[in-house]
Amino acid sequence: MPVRAATKTDPAPGALPWGVPEAATRSLWRAAAWTGALAAVLGAGLGVVVAVLCWLPQAGVTGRPVSVLRAGLVAFLAAQHGGLTVAGVGASFVPLGMTALAVALLWRAGRVLAELATRLGERRVRVLAGAVALQAVAYALVCALLVPISALGSTRAGLGSVLAGAVLAGCAAAASLATAPPLRAGVRRRLGGAVAAGLRAGAAAVVTYLAGGAVLLAGSLVAHAHRVTELSRMVGGGVSGWPVLVLTLLTAPNGVIAGSAYLAGPGFAVGSGTSVGPLRTAHGTLPAFPLLGALPDGHGASALGWAVIALTVFGAGLAATVVVVRRRPDRVARAAAVAVVTAGVAMLVLAWAAGGALGVDRLRTVGPSPWRVAGMVAGQVAVLMAVLLGARALRRRMAASGRVTPSVAGDDPDGAEDAAEDAAEAEL
Repeated sequence: MPVRAATKTDPAPGALPWGVPEAATRSLWRAAAWTGALAAVLGAGLGVVVAVLCWLPQAGVTGRPVSVLRAGLVAFLAAQHGGLTVAGVGASFVPLGMTALAVALLWRAGRVLAELATRLGERRVRVLAGAVALQAVAYALVCALLVPISALGSTRAGLGSVLAGAVLAGCAAAASLATAPPLRAGVRRRLGGAVAAGLRAGAAAVVTYLAGGAVLLAGSLVAHAHRVTELSRMVGGGVSGWPVLVLTLLTAPNGVIAGSAYLAGPGFAVGSGTSVGPLRTAHGTLPAFPLLGALPDGHGASALGWAVIALTVFGAGLAATVVVVRRRPDRVARAAAVAVVTAGVAMLVLAWAAGGALGVDRLRTVGPSPWRVAGMVAGQVAVLMAVLLGARALRRRMAASGRVTPSVAGDDPDGAEDAAEDAAEAEL
């Protein structure tokens, strides 16, 4: 694609957010290195802030300020999901609230990179990909520098956090860059209308499952409020319970994904003795953690639970179908296939990120099974899309033969988006 030269209407480089220095605005590479390193520094700062907030209520009793700072740094490194050694024992379970904060910073870094690429008139894929790679390397280098500093006795992060940080930075920044308004149209043209629609449809299905999981978690917390409150008092009330509250909030995204796995069917495990699913629930000994008070009491889903499951599963299939139905008939199947794969892969990654291990004993398995969740979600979306698209095709065939009323005026015909994209490509 042609490279657009910068014009006098472009905003001044000094207006870039995030305090990007003037020298960095003249080069996409310098900006990539700056924003990648800055995202890691800000993420480490947030980790320290969280650690300080948890330490302050006990500041006069235990702990030293230097240890608290190191705890914040090791928490940030653990958020990369590269593994952690706690008191000599490996742990891979991560409160996803910290990971979400890191992703938000990396997403912003990708948007800044997209804005600067637009100002410089840069559209070449290899250059943009190289800038994202450099941004990820800069992020990982800062993580590598923090590894030896953050060591807290036998609790420390390792090389896995650096590698995981590079992958996380690359994926988050690339997704942010590709979906930025100045570059989004070009990305869609390169992917093709069917593939782009399939990606959006798969994302819509996953968002529906996550929304259902959030509703399920919130409803269960309300229904078991007495037990959640009791557990909160057991681990500390008042100001002394502030660290547990912060940790609970940071772990809430894990609970949302676990709820999504429950709605999809496979459910999730909390250690070796507790498994929760719509068909069967086994209860075992659990730690006194407030969020675990939301676990169901019975041995299967209630009538209300089955209603939420049905609405979520159907809603996911419907959301994906609505996105792909605007394609031309010869592209609908391709878009639907991409949607199914996207939904399955996204849930695989989310289920993996939400689980892990806390030691080698009772809590060695926490969270949903990634492969089972991915397979079930992909299967449900595929079946529902096939049914809905088949019903629509049958209705339109009957309408063509005059046996039913055609679509009302104002409905978008099949291929409306494909025709617009084909016309745009022809003009290039």
